[in-house]
Amino acid sequence: MAPLRPHRSGRLSVAVETATLVGRQRERMTLRKRFAGGHLRPLLVIAVKAPAPGRVKTRLTVGGELSAEGAALLAAASLLDTVEACRHPCVGAEVRIALDGDPADQPEELSREGSPPTFPQKGGSLGERLIAVFSDCFDEAAGRPVCVIGGDAPHLPPALLAEAFGRLATGGTDAVLGPSEDGGYYLVGLKSPQPELFRDIPWSTDAVLSETLARAADSRVAAALLPRWYDIDTPEDVARLRTDLARGTASAPNTRAALDRLARETEL
Repeated sequence: MAPLRPHRSGRLSVAVETATLVGRQRERMTLRKRFAGGHLRPLLVIAVKAPAPGRVKTRLTVGGELSAEGAALLAAASLLDTVEACRHPCVGAEVRIALDGDPADQPEELSREGSPPTFPQKGGSLGERLIAVFSDCFDEAAGRPVCVIGGDAPHLPPALLAEAFGRLATGGTDAVLGPSEDGGYYLVGLKSPQPELFRDIPWSTDAVLSETLARAADSRVAAALLPRWYDIDTPEDVARLRTDLARGTASAPNTRAALDRLARETEL
C-alpha cells in the first residue's frame, strides 16, 4: 500500500494534528481518573539540603554576592515556593520532602499542620541518595509513579510537574527527565526503581543529562524529556530570575520577597 500523502487542501495534516490533540486530552483524562483517589495519587519528592548557613547556595557566597545567612534565607524561600508549586491542584500528587540535614533548619512554615511529611536522605553521593529516595518511595507507593525534584528552581511552573506525571501515565515511557540548561536535570521521574540510572554519573558536570540518557538507552529504559528550564545557582541565574519575576514571566513569591529583602540589605 502506498503511503498516505497530504492533500493540497491540507486536510490530512489538520486531521493528524486534531488526532494528536485528542490523544493528549485522553491521556490527561486517564491520568486524572487513575490517580483520582488520595491513596492512588503519585508521589512528588523535593530532595533538598536543610537551609542552614554555610550548607546551601554556596556558589552565591564564593564571590561575596551573599553572606552564608543571606544564602540560607534565599534557599528557605526557594523551598517554600517549590512546595507551593508541587501542591498546585493541577499536579495532583502527594508531596514529600527528602531532607539532607536537620529538620529544625527548615522554614517555620513547614512545621505547621498539613505541611508535607519529611524523611531523611540516605547515602553519600547524590546517586546513592537518589537510589535510596526512589527505593523508599516505591516501597510506600508500589504501582504509582514517583518524581523527584530539587529546590533550585522555585519558579518551576506547576504545569511542567503535571506534564511529567502525564508522560509517566502513558504506555511506553519508563522514565521522564526535565533538562536544565547547565547540562543536568531539574526533575527525574520513574514508574519503577531504576538504580542503574544513578550509578557512576559525573555529578555536578554538564554531562549529567547526556550520561543519564545513555545509561537509560543501555538499560532499555524508555525516557521522555520535558521542556528545558534553568536552576538558580549563580549570580547570573539570580539576575535572570529577578528579570523574569519583574516581567511576570515567572512566579516565585517567597523567593521574590527574599531577593527584595536582600537588596534592601545591600546583599544583592
